[in-house]
Amino acid sequence: MIGYLVFAMAGTWLFNSSDNPAVSFLGYNLVVLPFGLILNITINVAYAGPRFDGLVQEAIQTTGFVTLVMMILGGTFPRFFQRISGALTGALIAVILVEVIGGLFFGWRHGATDWVVAAIFCGYIGYDWGRANAIPKTLDNAIDSAASLYIDIIILFMRILRIMARRR
Repeated sequence: MIGYLVFAMAGTWLFNSSDNPAVSFLGYNLVVLPFGLILNITINVAYAGPRFDGLVQEAIQTTGFVTLVMMILGGTFPRFFQRISGALTGALIAVILVEVIGGLFFGWRHGATDWVVAAIFCGYIGYDWGRANAIPKTLDNAIDSAASLYIDIIILFMRILRIMARRR
């Protein structure tokens, strides 16, 4: 997990700070590949067995539909999503603190925070899609936008998967 966090932070820094498409692509891969590995392990361990049959597919479909809706909204109302970007960041920091402190000191399980994080990342999808459509169309910007959207969508998927798993 520590290795993943190091790679993810380094990759995010690389793709955000570089104007060179090759460096941005390296950063993209430092985020995507470890994230995919962690996601694969998590799904195979936590959501295996007959109780979860079809769950991952349902979560993928739901995530795809929500992503499509948020991309349409982000393309239609980009100024709205630009205005709420600071609130999204503040809310995300607050939720991270609540989850860490609640988990470490009080043994809280993720429940309501899964819904809050899903809502936050819906907002981020709209923001990142609107931003991707507003910035110059360069290879570097395409890689940077793809990396940002990938992170948004995968985190949304993970939270939707946990919400659906609790229903079963």
